[in-house]
Amino acid sequence: MVAAPPKAVPADPRLAEWVDATPFRALLRYLIDQTGLPWYAMPAATRTPFRMVRSLLFGNDDQQVRRIRYLDAKNLMHSTVAVVLASATLFVDASRPISRLPRLPIRPTVSDLVTQAGIEDRWAVGLLEGWLTRCPNHVLWRVLGYIELQEAALLPPRHLPARRRMAHFQHSANHNTPLALAA
Repeated sequence: MVAAPPKAVPADPRLAEWVDATPFRALLRYLIDQTGLPWYAMPAATRTPFRMVRSLLFGNDDQQVRRIRYLDAKNLMHSTVAVVLASATLFVDASRPISRLPRLPIRPTVSDLVTQAGIEDRWAVGLLEGWLTRCPNHVLWRVLGYIELQEAALLPPRHLPARRRMAHFQHSANHNTPLALAA
């Protein structure tokens, strides 16, 4: 008889634990309300996975998430309103969004980034043309959130008229609902 191999255990046993999601859901909503950032910018602002933030806020298949990983909870706990607002204006390297934007299935335009990511046109032009080297953190967070939304196919289809695309996006941004559910 062959013994089963031992299970891999993380170096820190707390990293394998799960915690109740309810207080972190409230914390995330509080951060969104107090900072004025859209929900899709929160994963980058709080250093948590995009899918976890989306699941925490909107659930999975109409079911609220009951638990989250300890590591994600720890990152959320360290993300206070003061920390997020203070780091939002810091200038950071812009190479991450510049390298990811061209790989999107549909290459965004300046107006897409301005209307859907909520950034100023000067940042959008620099990101799309590739000459921007540094940008404020809040621009980085919004663009990375936009990229995640587009990769997850949650943005409104391009074949919609521009006015309907904008209305579709604004509704979800104003009501903190995923774009696919706002239609």
